[in-house]
Amino acid sequence: MGLREAGAGRVGSAGGRAQPARAGAPRARRAGGRPRTGAVRVVALAVMGLCAIASVALTALLASSSGRNSLVYTVRADESGTTEEALGVAAGAFRGLFLNWLWLRAQNLKQEGKFYESTDLAKTITRLQPRLPRVWTFHAWNLAYNISVAAQTAPERWNWVNQGIRLLRNEAIPRNPRDLFLHRELGWMFLHKVQGINDDANQYYKAKLAEEWTIALGDPPRRTKEHAGWERLSRLYAQEWLGPIAQSPADEGALRRQDPEAAELLGRLEAQTGLDTGTEADRTVVLRTVAQMQTNTRVADAFGQGSGLAFSPAQVRVAEFITAIPSQGRGARNRALDFLRRRQVTETHRMEPDLMIQYTERYGPLDWRHAGAHGVYWAARGVEQARAFYNANDQQNAKNFDFINTDRVVIQSLQELFRSGRVFFDINNPRFYKTYPSADFIHAYGGQLQAMVAREFSQVEAQRGVSIEHRLFNLFAAGYENFLSDAILYLYRANRLDEARRWQEVLATWPGRNLHDPTKERMRRLPLDDFYFENIRERLNNPFVALAEFGGALETAYIDGLLGEDQELYERNVEYAGFVHREFIESNIKGTSVDPNWSRVGTIEPEFEHAAGRVLGEIVLALGPIDGAILYSRAPLAYHLGAYRLIASQRPVGDISDLSQVPEEVRALIRLFDARFPKPAGFDEFYQQWRRTFEDDRLAPIELK
Repeated sequence: MGLREAGAGRVGSAGGRAQPARAGAPRARRAGGRPRTGAVRVVALAVMGLCAIASVALTALLASSSGRNSLVYTVRADESGTTEEALGVAAGAFRGLFLNWLWLRAQNLKQEGKFYESTDLAKTITRLQPRLPRVWTFHAWNLAYNISVAAQTAPERWNWVNQGIRLLRNEAIPRNPRDLFLHRELGWMFLHKVQGINDDANQYYKAKLAEEWTIALGDPPRRTKEHAGWERLSRLYAQEWLGPIAQSPADEGALRRQDPEAAELLGRLEAQTGLDTGTEADRTVVLRTVAQMQTNTRVADAFGQGSGLAFSPAQVRVAEFITAIPSQGRGARNRALDFLRRRQVTETHRMEPDLMIQYTERYGPLDWRHAGAHGVYWAARGVEQARAFYNANDQQNAKNFDFINTDRVVIQSLQELFRSGRVFFDINNPRFYKTYPSADFIHAYGGQLQAMVAREFSQVEAQRGVSIEHRLFNLFAAGYENFLSDAILYLYRANRLDEARRWQEVLATWPGRNLHDPTKERMRRLPLDDFYFENIRERLNNPFVALAEFGGALETAYIDGLLGEDQELYERNVEYAGFVHREFIESNIKGTSVDPNWSRVGTIEPEFEHAAGRVLGEIVLALGPIDGAILYSRAPLAYHLGAYRLIASQRPVGDISDLSQVPEEVRALIRLFDARFPKPAGFDEFYQQWRRTFEDDRLAPIELK
């Protein structure tokens, strides 16, 4: 009993319940038991207070950082926004789910062929997620690549491609000005979608881009012998083409303060024409009219008579106003036009004239009518913007920067400018767009390579933790070696032998070259003549390469020789074209067992003069009525027979002699055409013989049994 009673207040009997201790008795705490509840609360409150203080401090720091780096999301809907934007803002914490629904709906609309509705939803998504670069690139690529190829005509396709470009250039990058990924994707879009050849409408894209930038900047200065060499030509482009635009006032207020005469002239232009040059559409009307008038003036200067211009009523008013400006007012007129061009560049195309000048002086005479120039601009700008935030010692930071692929866009754009950087475009005949190689960009590749290779080493080491500095093979180096080989062949054929030897020495001694192939090392150290023919001889066994060499040599002869007034260059390339032609005829024009008169490899005129004339005709048509007519007049008469066969296809109303039934305005065009491109003597007989040789005899009926 005693023991039972003594423990009754603490521990009950087996299966019973504990009894409460007597009132007033102290509650003992076992060793190793729970801490007192009060102490836990005190510690928790202290920790919570410290967290609250830290939260306040971190919130201030994060808010400041997000403001500095433009990382603030849309938190309110403006009056011009869509219903979806307002709903997305109102959704608050549920915005993610709402955006997922918008993405799915946009994709479904695209699949249903409702492209405009899908595009509107895509714009809503980008407004609700403006700081996520991949949102912008996804929708830009959707416009330029997916929706565009579903369109049936070239103008429709260009509309979608241009929308994709504008989405990145005019909206995404201004909201994310330091993002390397957006810059790279925009540069690649110019290089691949516009300058590439995968899209069936690529030639239309190139011509439309040339038209946009002829409107924005006017034609580039005419190159002459005084501007030979990339440094001189680059200075010409930078100072005379871009300089006045960059120096023009940035806005109307600055124009009124700095140049009241030009501001007053611009005001009178708007009052007389009813246009508002502050808007992109009306400003484009003015600049387009000026560009067309300037081109027509060149025609009149060359041939004594200009072409008829198809102007809209608004353009007629602009032309009348500009024509009425007296000679003493031309300075103010030019300054007013430079002001409009600056606004077109900065507001319509969202580019910086000062940076365009800087890149022109660094890389070479960039023709902004060429998509490669824009590939260089955006990729190089992205690298420069991102370098300020790149930290190679911070792996988390370094993995967010892809300099390697962005630098490749710059390099590949420079390659394209070497292959096709000379642009011939006539805004009055926008179908005539033609490009030719330009040696002015050979230096730029090597000039940028060292910095690019250094960035590659730094990026790989920071992201993967390995050093590739001493490896035997480097892709950048391999690309440069192939590029230099092509450049040397081009310079040799163009009779620029000193330059060819200098670049061959660079190829043979460049410290960064790949050393894994002894055969290439031997080839690089051959005498220049042997180097050329070792590289070209095997290629001439391929008839398609031979035809390309034949056409390329004649292009150089006609464009750089005749138009460039370099007789020695002309004669050297014609001689080389003759060599290729003989090799081709001897090795390929042999007939077949089925028809001894039919070549196994296409058709080419066996007479060199006629074959050279055909290439002349193709180039004349590509150059258009100004440069084409000048080239035709300078070419040997022996080539005119082959050329006129193609040129005559562009003669108004065909080959008719009785013009009495033709309207006077058409007769005027025919007379102008015949003055520019006179029919060569003996053409009718030549043409009949050509048809018998190349058409009639080879289209004999086949008897089926």
